[in-house]
Amino acid sequence: MFQPDSEVLKVLLQRAVEESASLVVITDPGGLIRYVNRGFEETTGYRYDEVVGQNIRLLKSGRQGVETYRDLWSTVLEGRTWRGFLHNRRKDGTLYWARATIDPVRDEAGGLRYFIAIQEDVTREFEKNRALATRANHLEVLSELGHVALGGADIESLASLAAESVCRVLGGARVTVSLADSSNRLLRRLAGPTGELFEPGSREDDAWSWIHIPIPGDPAPHGALVVALPCQKGFTEQDGWFLDGVAAVLGTAMRRMQDEERIRRLAQRDPLTGLYNRRVLAERAQDVMAQARRGGFKAAVLFVDLDRFKEVNDTLGHAAGDELLAKVARRLQRSLRRGETLARVGGDEFAFLLAPVREAEPEKAAQRLLARLLVPFRVHGRRVQVSASIGVALFPDDGEDLDALLRRADHAMYRVKAGGGAGVACMHVPDSTSTG
Repeated sequence: MFQPDSEVLKVLLQRAVEESASLVVITDPGGLIRYVNRGFEETTGYRYDEVVGQNIRLLKSGRQGVETYRDLWSTVLEGRTWRGFLHNRRKDGTLYWARATIDPVRDEAGGLRYFIAIQEDVTREFEKNRALATRANHLEVLSELGHVALGGADIESLASLAAESVCRVLGGARVTVSLADSSNRLLRRLAGPTGELFEPGSREDDAWSWIHIPIPGDPAPHGALVVALPCQKGFTEQDGWFLDGVAAVLGTAMRRMQDEERIRRLAQRDPLTGLYNRRVLAERAQDVMAQARRGGFKAAVLFVDLDRFKEVNDTLGHAAGDELLAKVARRLQRSLRRGETLARVGGDEFAFLLAPVREAEPEKAAQRLLARLLVPFRVHGRRVQVSASIGVALFPDDGEDLDALLRRADHAMYRVKAGGGAGVACMHVPDSTSTG
């Protein structure tokens, strides 16, 4: 078995250290560099003659806490081995992570003579682990936002939480969330925790790097997420992925809000005219009648039926009839006053709920409606003249609930129809029938 003598062994060890891919640094107890190997030169960019005699602190990046260095020096000065990670700076200014082992070397008298540091460049490993940790953090934040969104939070609260989350994750960011409806009409602009709305193109723009991410919507975006970071920091690919996720959560929440509004509208509104349906009218009537009982005032229901509407359908077609109904509805809506409710209760039938009223006011209101309807309409490019028969019923005189009032108003309306239409009849006045 080959046994090298001490001189050969010394040469072999020297060559092993010199040729090692690991960084080897020897310093004195004061931190002055006495030796570096080729691995050190290749990793740091410093030549041997540039660093020997320099203090080891020239490698410090300024990115590591003082606690690490305090622990390192207290350990080795006590003569013990220190192991840990150092965040160092190369000659060209770039940073690297090193896994380090530092051993003290004593002289024959037992005093500290040198420190031998063996380091391995683990930057890639650190970057990979940091990227995984960053992605995990981003996913956790997005999961929290998604949970809040699915929990039914209103969009403004969610947008504010999203802005706060972006500021917390990116650090030093300025955030603006612009919310828009499906027509791309701006609904609201919200700032992040700083309260400052960032405006790309402002005088401060040169100092900031910014990114504009549309909030997904169909057919148009639901607004945008605008995020700015100081130029010296800038955005990473991971930041872009995270911000895309935040915008996607906001887009999903906006779609949910629109779907809920659409469902609510379908439940409350007539799809053709956009007016309230009978269900909403009944709810409003219940509230109004309860208030009328407590307040001792009257309410009224006006039942409006278009005269000879079937003739429009038969001569011009159902599409023209639908157009006429929509235009009648819009004209009737313009007659509404504060506290009044208008609903479509049948094919060509509409109902007004008025409160509070004096006894003569409902008939006057009906006459105003009749006068409005007698103004000709343009339907499918043609001039169409319509009129209406209107019946009036009073609460509590003619009924104690909406169904009773609608029946009485309907009876009064048929008195007008029997007389040729285009008039008003009040249920509580049996012989009252006035024409427009």
